[in-house]
Amino acid sequence: MEALFNWLEKDQFISLKEIQAIRKLTSNALSTCYRIETHTSKYIIKMYDAEIAQTLYKLNLDDLISQVEYQESVIQDASQNRYEVPHAISFNGHIYVPFEKYLIYIMDFIEGEILNITSYTLKQVSDVGRALALVHQVDFSKYRMEHWENKKNCVKNYATIFLNMYDPQKIKMAFPFLDQAFIDFLDQNVQAFVKGPIYNMDISKTQQNLVFSHYDIKPKNILWKNPETFIILDWETSCLHFRSCDYLETLLAFGHTTEEGNFYIHLDYIDAFKNGYQSVYPEKIVIEDKDIHALVFGEVIWLHVNLLNNNQEEVKKIISYLTFIQKNIPFLKRL
Repeated sequence: MEALFNWLEKDQFISLKEIQAIRKLTSNALSTCYRIETHTSKYIIKMYDAEIAQTLYKLNLDDLISQVEYQESVIQDASQNRYEVPHAISFNGHIYVPFEKYLIYIMDFIEGEILNITSYTLKQVSDVGRALALVHQVDFSKYRMEHWENKKNCVKNYATIFLNMYDPQKIKMAFPFLDQAFIDFLDQNVQAFVKGPIYNMDISKTQQNLVFSHYDIKPKNILWKNPETFIILDWETSCLHFRSCDYLETLLAFGHTTEEGNFYIHLDYIDAFKNGYQSVYPEKIVIEDKDIHALVFGEVIWLHVNLLNNNQEEVKKIISYLTFIQKNIPFLKRL
């Protein structure tokens, strides 16, 4: 926060004396998000750590600026008349403003509520399913393939860091209550993913099977402005992805409930989401082994991130979710 105050004091955006309140909202490995209130306005300020981007994604500052500004233009263009996304405030023709080791991104604050999945109506779940299908319909071919290749390499660099840490026996030692069948389930899916078409994707050869993907549409990234209208947040992970992979992960995110830390399929939510998606894309989506591998692999990486951060509450939730996936493989393949 000190760096943010230093930047604001330089009057690049608003004078420090105008600020009535500043509150940290969210934080992850790459960025921290703040809400700032002045006498007349409210803003969201997101600070990207360029040093971490270099470590995790092998991007220097210039490459990071180029990539995120191009990505922002794609997102804003793709969202026209389809779904609502946050709009950045521009400074001298640039959306991301460099300051010391940070990139600073500012948006107007949007009033709304992020709902727990148990608070969703069937209509809201259906609307999110429809929005996912609209995202998948974006014509990405008119944008530079170089951008998508760079995004793919960034994701692979990030995954490789955690693959180098991955050791199923260390997971077993950390959680002795887990049975060996569960450890084997994780390991089989991780190994299959590393050998499979997603981790080894050649976009030039497989782009006809890919769709534009937000890559993280979950309840935490849906802001409801009112019961009928929502905005999709946090597009920095957007990339090209296999339709069935993105569909499965998003369907599960909106197709379950939790009770006392355990996850359960919610069939009414599943049906509502599918109906919303199929209202735009009626063709049946076939869930394949690669989609299950990707689903498990993503959770195993997230498990390692939270182990490093000593976030025990999130670790327990991830293990419970992975157990839920393991038990429901036959059902998932019939979706």
